[in-house]
Amino acid sequence: MPSNEASMTSSSRAQSETLGIVLLLGLTIVGTGLIVAFGSSSLDDSKHATDLDSAAQAMAQLDSRASRVGIGSANAQHATLSVDGDEETVRRTDGGWMRVHINRTNGSDAVVMNQTLGAVVYENGDTTIAYQGGGVWRRTDGGATMVSPPEVHYRDTTLTLPLVVVGGEGRLDGGHLELTKNGTAEPKYPVANASKRNPLSDATVNVTVESDYYRAWGQFFEQRTGGDVEYDHDAGTVTLTLVTPTNAPKIKQGLASTSPEELVIEGGGKSSSFTDSYNSSKNPYSVENGTNGTVRTVGSVSLSGGAEIRGDLVTGGGVVTMKNNEVITGNLSYGGTKSLKKHATVGG
Repeated sequence: MPSNEASMTSSSRAQSETLGIVLLLGLTIVGTGLIVAFGSSSLDDSKHATDLDSAAQAMAQLDSRASRVGIGSANAQHATLSVDGDEETVRRTDGGWMRVHINRTNGSDAVVMNQTLGAVVYENGDTTIAYQGGGVWRRTDGGATMVSPPEVHYRDTTLTLPLVVVGGEGRLDGGHLELTKNGTAEPKYPVANASKRNPLSDATVNVTVESDYYRAWGQFFEQRTGGDVEYDHDAGTVTLTLVTPTNAPKIKQGLASTSPEELVIEGGGKSSSFTDSYNSSKNPYSVENGTNGTVRTVGSVSLSGGAEIRGDLVTGGGVVTMKNNEVITGNLSYGGTKSLKKHATVGG
């Protein structure tokens, strides 16, 4: 009996140790599997992010090179998209368009531009990065954002909109692109047309963009122009509305100079040189009725040869009359020294 009990005890112990080793190996294998699985996922995410950053930088370079060709002086440029150039990854599309429409209060409308944009597109999973309309855009399932802005500027009620469009034929093998002009830079506004002249007043200007990245275009318009922005999500469009001043700005001086150099107004011969102004909406011009031809400068002013300013002279520098018969009919304001000959006249 004792020997049997001892044998059973030894056997039980041996089985217990064997089971423990099996469980330990099993846990080690499962743990290793988890480590490999999580490590692989992390590497994939890192590579995905690196590829997207590389594509964004390549598109920004493409933007710069295309601008030199489209709105610059270069006839050709080369660009390399440092991403996989497979046809299914980098491709050219004809999608997207921009329309610029002027709506005047008198009912006369003008379509300034209605242009297909085209794009160079890089796709990686659910993320798309594209060069379109002179800007670089990024779109995911969560929406679209701007990577670099297009060449659109709005300042002091002046809209400047040079547009580069994408066209051409062929595959983008290896991501190597040759950028060339396929036309000329054609001005759309202002041009020699009664409905397309500056200055523009009593009108609204609507810039509409249809694009896969229309939300990002809209955000750009909101941030950079201060105009009214309206989205049509069903149509995939955004419209920027700019309202011009209701009245044309009044001219406050007949002559203005921002140069620090001296302005010389010189008469000669039997007739003098003069500045004046008149209200063309009320009366035809006449020398007798001309008045308030104000001259405003940053630098100094020199009058000679019987020159006349039929209005005010406002100068940030000095004022000099060279002879005895120069005339300023209005007020004289100056920021430097004055040297007026004996018979020079200042009426104000």
